Amino acid sequence: MESIPVKTGPFKAMFPNLGETEKFDGEDTERFTITMRWPKESADVKLLEDAFKQADQTDGKGHNPIRAGDNEFTEGMIVVKAKTKHPPVVVDGDGNPIDPSSIRSGDMCRARIGFASYSKGSNKGVTVYLNAVQLLKKREDDGGFGDVPEEYRAASDEFPF
Repeated sequence: MESIPVKTGPFKAMFPNLGETEKFDGEDTERFTITMRWPKESADVKLLEDAFKQADQTDGKGHNPIRAGDNEFTEGMIVVKAKTKHPPVVVDGDGNPIDPSSIRSGDMCRARIGFASYSKGSNKGVTVYLNAVQLLKKREDDGGFGDVPEEYRAASDEFPF
């Protein structure tokens, strides 16, 4: 099955590994990753759930990459992690390429992602592939992860890449 493409609305970035591959417990995952989060009431949540349902081959019994937040930074949020083996396209708000490592946790971004089913032995479900990230706004130094500002909720559906 082909990947179900999704252009996300604005989200807060968490743990981006876009300039180099993610390291976990001292091991290189060999994947570029970004964790995205939206308020549960966000219109993007339905968009993500619909893409999951289209890609799912397990009738909901396999892995679902859409998670409810479960800590002080993600409570009341939906969290999705996207990954790729290839360096993703990373651009600023005008579509100009930027240093992928300049994206930090708390930055407001949008992304092009794809939901795809997988089946390897007894492991089945849906994964999320990362294609491109657009930086909309650098995080403010308040250390918090508040709601998506209203001016980003109506962001254009047309990406500059």
